[in-house]
Amino acid sequence: MNPFVIPSFDRFANPEAFGILLILPLIWLIQVWIYRKRQPVIIFSGVKSLKTLDFLIGKTFRLIPGLIQVIGAVFVSIALARPQIQEKSQEKLPQEGVDIMIAMDVSRSMEAEDLKPNRLEAAKKAAQDFVAARSRDRVGLVIYSGECITACPPTTQHALLQNVIQQVDYQNLEDGTAIGLGLANAVNRLKDSKAKSKVIILLTDGENNAGFIAPQTAAEMARQKKIKVYTIGVGKNGLAPFPMHTFDGSKAYQQVPFSINEDLLRQIASQTGGIFYRADSRESLQQIYSEIDRLEKSTIEERIQYRYTEVFTPFLVWALMCLTISFLFRFVILRSVL
Repeated sequence: MNPFVIPSFDRFANPEAFGILLILPLIWLIQVWIYRKRQPVIIFSGVKSLKTLDFLIGKTFRLIPGLIQVIGAVFVSIALARPQIQEKSQEKLPQEGVDIMIAMDVSRSMEAEDLKPNRLEAAKKAAQDFVAARSRDRVGLVIYSGECITACPPTTQHALLQNVIQQVDYQNLEDGTAIGLGLANAVNRLKDSKAKSKVIILLTDGENNAGFIAPQTAAEMARQKKIKVYTIGVGKNGLAPFPMHTFDGSKAYQQVPFSINEDLLRQIASQTGGIFYRADSRESLQQIYSEIDRLEKSTIEERIQYRYTEVFTPFLVWALMCLTISFLFRFVILRSVL
């Protein structure tokens, strides 16, 4: 910054310093009184010298040093008031994220290949993509068939969770579809969460036909804990190609009838403030996860910070210049004339 250029500024950090200006009129009046009181005795060599001296050291001219001092005092007051330039910076800060549990059906019916390559692999890929998009959130995984296990509790270590999802297979679990048990397990993982938003994504391709907890009971548990449940019915109602393993190790396909209890899934979603979705293709399943991702965005707080830079130096420089000029004017110019 050029010390001789008076900058523009946004505020004064110490405006009380302007109180000094209140005494400037008094100082000015004292200076005027002093000048008027002086009665110098000067011997002139001629009329011409007298006229020249009258011009140079007339009453107005002799007050100029005092006027310059007052201007200097104004600059000092401004410097003491600490003028500052405001610099604005914006920073986006993630607030507390969303806690999410994915409850995934891994029953044998998820081998059906109406979704490519099959229902389970399509569900795994969609879940992995969803997790990748939730960088600020804790996400966990529950898998269930006739019984249920927690494959991964809610975590922010998403690389670990994605690896767990990748290794999900038709587990050595009791066969069946225990929707209520899977949902209750997910609720249990979130019930003590302090997150502002808690979400369960419940995915199944069938009806509740196993487990000792009714889906309606598990849904009520979720509602009481303020957990929102999004339900996804995956696969097509009706016949779907299902792989059958023959004795010689080859694979054959049989058209097997499937039925999804859409009414139950709608009820669970409605009871907890969620939404029911139907996914009859891999693409539609991906779109559903994208929609849930959009609906359950983590809140972002935008913090605006202001930094202030001191710019009093030019005012001090000008104050010093005024005092110097006043000194030279009074003790050099006027005395040389005299």
